[in-house]
Amino acid sequence: METKQLNHYKVFLASSNELADERNDFFQYTIKINKVLAKFGFQIDVEAWEFADPALPDKRSQDEYNKILKNCDECIVLFWRKAGKYSKEELEIAYNERFGGGKITRLVVYFKDVKDGDMPKDEKGKKEFEKLIKVKNGFAKKHSEKFYSSYRGIEGVESDFLLFFIGKNLPAAKLSIQDSKIMLDGQELGNISNLSLAYNNKPYQKLSKEVSDLEKDLLSLKTSNPKSSSIPLLEKELSEKKKELQNFEKALMEMAQTITRITTADPDDKRVALAQKEFEEGNYHKALDILNREEIFADAAQCEKDFETAKALADKAKEKYRAKIETIVLRIQYLSVAKVKNWVSECKELYEQAVLHARNCYNVSELAELLFKQARFLQDNNQFADSQCVYEEVLEKYQKLAAASPEAYLPNVAYTLGNLGLLHQDTGKYAEAEKEFSEILTIFRKLAETSPEAYLPDVAQTLNNLGALHYDTDKHGDAEKEYGEALEIRRKLAEVSPEAYLPDVATTLNNLGALHYDTGKHGDAEKEYGEALEIRRKLAEASPEAYLPDVAMTLFNLAFFRMEQGKLIEAEQLAQESLEKYQTMAELSHAAFDQYVEKAKNLLEEIRAKQAEKE
Repeated sequence: METKQLNHYKVFLASSNELADERNDFFQYTIKINKVLAKFGFQIDVEAWEFADPALPDKRSQDEYNKILKNCDECIVLFWRKAGKYSKEELEIAYNERFGGGKITRLVVYFKDVKDGDMPKDEKGKKEFEKLIKVKNGFAKKHSEKFYSSYRGIEGVESDFLLFFIGKNLPAAKLSIQDSKIMLDGQELGNISNLSLAYNNKPYQKLSKEVSDLEKDLLSLKTSNPKSSSIPLLEKELSEKKKELQNFEKALMEMAQTITRITTADPDDKRVALAQKEFEEGNYHKALDILNREEIFADAAQCEKDFETAKALADKAKEKYRAKIETIVLRIQYLSVAKVKNWVSECKELYEQAVLHARNCYNVSELAELLFKQARFLQDNNQFADSQCVYEEVLEKYQKLAAASPEAYLPNVAYTLGNLGLLHQDTGKYAEAEKEFSEILTIFRKLAETSPEAYLPDVAQTLNNLGALHYDTDKHGDAEKEYGEALEIRRKLAEVSPEAYLPDVATTLNNLGALHYDTGKHGDAEKEYGEALEIRRKLAEASPEAYLPDVAMTLFNLAFFRMEQGKLIEAEQLAQESLEKYQTMAELSHAAFDQYVEKAKNLLEEIRAKQAEKE
């Protein structure tokens, strides 16, 4: 079997002996992530004196380690209570290499938090700590205080490194956040709360505490008074806070990657550091004022002139240009969280400027990723015509990339087609949507052959989407087949992960029930509606806020079905229960449920009218 050639990325890890455990932990972490990165053709090699070639002389030769350092791609320096002689020497060499045209392209410095109990007690230790503070202040004066970061545990350094590496080397990788965990290709590789941007962020810490306190209050109330009328209100508040926290964590992850790329390419830009400080304090308007739109536009425009005049920019100048583009993206990310007045129209303009400049210096994959974000933003904000044009360009680029590297880029082709298909379905272009969903299905079936855990859920979702489209366009035979296969897959997935996939099983059962009712297969419809209702009732016991609407909808469908069968007493009971549940949702300030309350009332009145006629 042919072995895939790996691209080696060398990281030099410098620190004094007091942080030997942290160095070893980072080394073990890279072993873990290398198992995942190998799929993408990369391997991280950690260089430190513990891991040096055993062929080196028995006595430590700093000159030998310095040679190793100069041959690395990145240097990470850790300080705690002292700045050792060799650590300072390695930092100086790394700095000169980074900013003097050497191989090192990234240099990051971390200072571990010193707790009261960790403070040196002896005179020698105190003097060493004073020297360290001078080193720290020296960086703050020369490069702004954000040239370095503080950390409480090595996990923060590891998560920062992972986000930088993925953003720089694997922009097409499937990186996501699940319950605060940083996931790559389905593998947990860190926690968002450990990132320096989250660790130092007051609004994030406040929101995290609110979620934690609500969970404790809800558990206490359910234990002491399980029938309390306050439980649904607490569950609603907790659900909303968790969603807010999830969105905040996603935004922080994207910001961390953006800021790392900017400061790595242009560490002397103090504006980004100052904006980050204000953002972490929750001063969103001040952060946006610092990232002044006219100034960052002018910076990017000036870099564009430099680019055109030079014809062939030096790598360092090109990196700085890229940093200015990333600064425009950072303002978009800040606006998307702050949501100040006219933020949508400004974000649209910012995306146009970012893409305009990105076309000059981004590679195809990076440009496609930025365009995809622009298209998704336009789609989410109902700019359908503009969104379609951008998606079509994204699709063309990913298809070309997938032709050369199918394993890396076929998923991107599928996800782009998926968004384009939903856009066409929403705008009534059913033929285009059908073609796109069918192509997605072919791609995900192929991917699921080698990675079923990662892509079988996508196969099922695509089948369900196709079934819904064919149902709406009266292709009932195709819809029945697609719903059936989707149900089979989702049942198997639910056997392993019921919490994740039982809601999908119920959705497909409900879809099949509606289809079978319309096509006269009333026995099948009755069975499917009944099973969907049973699943949704169980789900609603644990999470009423999330699943009560589904219970109400299924009850409504069953009530209508029973009425058509002439089983009016049972139909009345089901309609009454559906109405009560919709009224409960509407009372919880869900104005969107008012229309369903009226529909349930009308159905109940119709059933009772038929009963009166029968009597």
